[in-house]
Amino acid sequence: MNGNNFISLIGRLGQEPDRKTFDNGGSVVNLRLATNDNYRNASGELVERTQWHNVKAFGKAGDTIHQYSRRGDQLAVVGTLRYRDYTDASGQSKISAEVHLNTFTFLSNKRDNDDRQSRPVQQTNSSLGPVQKLTEAPMLVGDDGGSDLPF
Repeated sequence: MNGNNFISLIGRLGQEPDRKTFDNGGSVVNLRLATNDNYRNASGELVERTQWHNVKAFGKAGDTIHQYSRRGDQLAVVGTLRYRDYTDASGQSKISAEVHLNTFTFLSNKRDNDDRQSRPVQQTNSSLGPVQKLTEAPMLVGDDGGSDLPF
């Protein structure tokens, strides 16, 4: 049975994107993405909980995020969930969960929220390059604007 490994998150960057370059010229950008959810505790009070996610963005997608985003910016990320085994400095085995980014969208940045302005949304697919936001809705084949609708 085949399964899908797919994760989609919307959150804010908790720190500046960290870019590492490899000897072969490739690069990876490490992100800390915070997401929030709410639940009611045993006494019925609403509690907000923050979850932190490690996100790795490779190639042009990572370079774009590194260049245009800062701590506090809101991103939507889509990727695959990966687990990495490692040994820490004290010799203990650890497992780390990471999201390997496939696509992302800039949703807002903290500066926009402070200025009550918004910048155009830019979406990037790591294999296809930048995609610009549509300025108007596309017309479907056979769509004449809805003039033949009966209501």
